Amino acid sequence: MEWKLTRWWWRWLRRFSQWFDPHTPLFGARIGLLVTLLLAVGGIALGLWTGSLTVQSDGIVAATDVLTSLLFLAALRHSFRSPDVIHNYGYGKYESLGILLNSLLLAFALLYAGGEIFSSFEVYHPISQYVPLIIYSALSLVLLGALSKLQRWYAERYRMPLLAYDADLWKLDAYAEAGVLVSLIVGNWLTQNGYTEAARWLDFTIALALLLLNIALILPHVRSALNQLLDRTLPESIQLAVLAVIVEHLHEICEFRQLHTRQSGRDLFMELDVVMPFDMPLEQAYATEQRIQQAIRKQYPTAIVRLYAVPCPRDCIQNGQRFCPVLLHQQQAAEHRREVGTELMEQQEKL
Repeated sequence: MEWKLTRWWWRWLRRFSQWFDPHTPLFGARIGLLVTLLLAVGGIALGLWTGSLTVQSDGIVAATDVLTSLLFLAALRHSFRSPDVIHNYGYGKYESLGILLNSLLLAFALLYAGGEIFSSFEVYHPISQYVPLIIYSALSLVLLGALSKLQRWYAERYRMPLLAYDADLWKLDAYAEAGVLVSLIVGNWLTQNGYTEAARWLDFTIALALLLLNIALILPHVRSALNQLLDRTLPESIQLAVLAVIVEHLHEICEFRQLHTRQSGRDLFMELDVVMPFDMPLEQAYATEQRIQQAIRKQYPTAIVRLYAVPCPRDCIQNGQRFCPVLLHQQQAAEHRREVGTELMEQQEKL
């Protein structure tokens, strides 16, 4: 019996250590889940006890963050799965779906919190205790700021839109918490000096402003998630960077025709339609493709690049002579190398 308990204890300890492994992108979301649980319980309890609408709404938003953290964890676990026979392009869409569902969930929670704020304002009671609220807000500010930096680091390391979205949420929560802390300090001063009605309106205004700030953050991420789900092309800046790489390697292809792009999670899919010489060996065409892919991945490490090459229609042959731009460039490069080699040999002979 003792051996079984020891085995169970070590198994549980191993799973616990794996759950908090800092070498996985899930680490930040797991820490965020624990922090949001703490802030949700503390915010709602303190808000109801002291009568602060700002802290109460802050706790409701934190409670929503608990659900979103669970949603993030599920989406991240699925999005990191490798492509298979069923999903040839991977599971990156889970990130976009997670952002969209999280935004909808947060929108409903904000609407509920807004209703609670307006209903509580009509039966408002002066805040009885400011000191515990200020302590809670200061601790929340420190935790949220640290979480924002942690998740931003993981987002940049793993280049995942879902982690970037989560980092933006934590950053906004930190800014909002700073506003809450200032409002509590000012409200405490107003109450002590007899300006109870002013403190009441300040509490109501800050609570409402927090909701509007959260809504302002939701909209851009919802738009981005929808664009990814609908396979919209990548931003113009990325496409221009890819075209710049094509221009650098234009001497290796006969013609560049079209660029197709889309995003699935952290993966950037890029398909390039090009024309190659009709008699170019397959090995040489593959080497050209590899050079172009490496140049693009140097700027975008998560890019998945595919070149679709078709043979030229032999329109470069005129009057029995061939004017292929790729062959002409190769001939010029070979001639230049011969000239450089000749100059070096002449210099060595003089020495």
